[in-house]
Amino acid sequence: LAAEKLKCITDRMSQLVLQSRVLEADESPLDFIDLSRPAQKIKQGYFWAYYGDDSVPFIVFDFQASREAKHPVNFLKGFK
Repeated sequence: LAAEKLKCITDRMSQLVLQSRVLEADESPLDFIDLSRPAQKIKQGYFWAYYGDDSVPFIVFDFQASREAKHPVNFLKGFK
């Protein structure tokens, strides 16, 4: 419920970070519990951190359950 209430803030922060002249990105692995997996419930997911420049001093985290390139590509859509 709290995440739903804060989504408008994180969406706006993402929009602003993508307006940075320079953008820094980093990924970090993170083990998480995936209850949809019957046997082995621990799975490795990834947090991508996107850092804005001095004009947009935000860090936005994007968690994804896989390391597929489509996730950062989707986040960075529109960045020039």
